[in-house]
Amino acid sequence: MENRGYGTVTGLSKKAEVNLLPKQFHVYAKAKPMIEKHKYVRSKTLLKNVSELECQHCGSPYMVQAAHTNWGHGKGRGIKADDNRIAALCLKCHYAVDQGKDLSREERQEMWEKAHKRTVETLVDRGLWPKNVPLPQ
Repeated sequence: MENRGYGTVTGLSKKAEVNLLPKQFHVYAKAKPMIEKHKYVRSKTLLKNVSELECQHCGSPYMVQAAHTNWGHGKGRGIKADDNRIAALCLKCHYAVDQGKDLSREERQEMWEKAHKRTVETLVDRGLWPKNVPLPQ
């Protein structure tokens, strides 16, 4: 069949040619590749175990919370990061990491990273890391 200027086999426009196929075979030139959604790691057991530790920054045993990272790892607007990306921090240190006006962004991130590493090591050493939760990379 001769090409009639539309650039398709049938000589019809691309849109008309696509409509000749059953719906499941429609392919649109402007379609974007599918991006796999992030699979969030959630564990109530892990969060409970973290709250039983002492603060991994200052050592306080009082009001220790699981402080999720603010730098990636599933974090989004209104969405907490994965539960395996947490640090055991007391209320004061958690506040300093999240809204600390006395620390730069780099200092807050470094503070959280150190506490996170200590948290993971402590939980693993004490056998408190849940088997069904992947260790952070």
